[in-house]
Amino acid sequence: MLLPSTFVDACHTLGIQCDSVRITGVKVVANHGVFDFEREERKPFIVDTEVVVDTARAREADDVSSTMSYADLADDATEVIGGNAVNLLETLAGDIAARAIKRGALAVSVTVHKPEAPVEADFTDASVTVRRLAPIAQSGKIRHYVLGIGANLGDAEGTFRNAVDAIGALPVHITGIAQPVITQPLLAPGQAPQPPYLNSVVALDSALSPLELLAELQRIEVRYGRVRIERWGARALDIDMVGAYDYVRTAPGADAVKGASSVNGVNGVNGANSVNNEPGNFSSTTAGTPTFRENLRETISSHPALTLPHPRAHERLFVLEPWASIEPWAWLSKASAEPSANINNIGSGSENPAPTPILALIQDLRSKGETL
Repeated sequence: MLLPSTFVDACHTLGIQCDSVRITGVKVVANHGVFDFEREERKPFIVDTEVVVDTARAREADDVSSTMSYADLADDATEVIGGNAVNLLETLAGDIAARAIKRGALAVSVTVHKPEAPVEADFTDASVTVRRLAPIAQSGKIRHYVLGIGANLGDAEGTFRNAVDAIGALPVHITGIAQPVITQPLLAPGQAPQPPYLNSVVALDSALSPLELLAELQRIEVRYGRVRIERWGARALDIDMVGAYDYVRTAPGADAVKGASSVNGVNGVNGANSVNNEPGNFSSTTAGTPTFRENLRETISSHPALTLPHPRAHERLFVLEPWASIEPWAWLSKASAEPSANINNIGSGSENPAPTPILALIQDLRSKGETL
């Protein structure tokens, strides 16, 4: 399968193997077509499907649930072709591809053949091929991203400044930089003590795909000494993708999709810019209250390569409070705690979990006694 070079480069940086699973020649008799007589006389349709997945987990565990089952791909083709009659092969191929993406494919190619198509010329086959990328791999459209930045080794303030500069040098437009806050590390039971963290949030727009941006962020982490050895260990630099949002158009006068500037009387964030928590001469910057807040749709992903939104962002004041200082209208869904280990069930469950204004999340955490 021909894949965009930027997608392949991002996968290589992130350690994702672009492996293929393919099944060809799935034959189903059905009655699709634009002519009335095609709806009356059933004809054969043949489907070839190829998906791109990372098979490393499946190989290590020898477990089919960690890869894409070609039996499932065949079932999807059979169900779509054997379903309600449609006019075009493009519709059939697109529906089959959508099912493969929902199962966890990073990319998919589907060809639907109609060897007995009503064509007067002498021919061997008629077919349509569609190629699709998973949402986290789709580039070329502007998204709004929220990044969490943390550091607790070395010159954290200098690293933060350099990291923001490095992010700004990417093909992005930074829309907000939160005043950093000093927080105590979250430690696992028995974990050795660590220095306090410097945490901040950066908001930006970019046409990079989530995977491409993640790869660039990991390159920046490596440049400033990040080594991934211990989970929740001390680090010279940590950049997390908190959320990714697609811009969507709404009809004039339509109600806001989500968002809030205040919740139950909470009109700001205590502590995000407090004097007692000010690490240096930073200043929060923001592009102002953007009119596009009504036009954002959250990207949801439970793929092992990238979970969106960040699975623990909704319970971390050191993310929410700096974020609220630059985007108080923002909202966030509570993602599953961990990415799905069963790649065939990545698309199962709620695909649009109910989002919550981040000010409400902050208020809830404060009511439970949480502090920075």
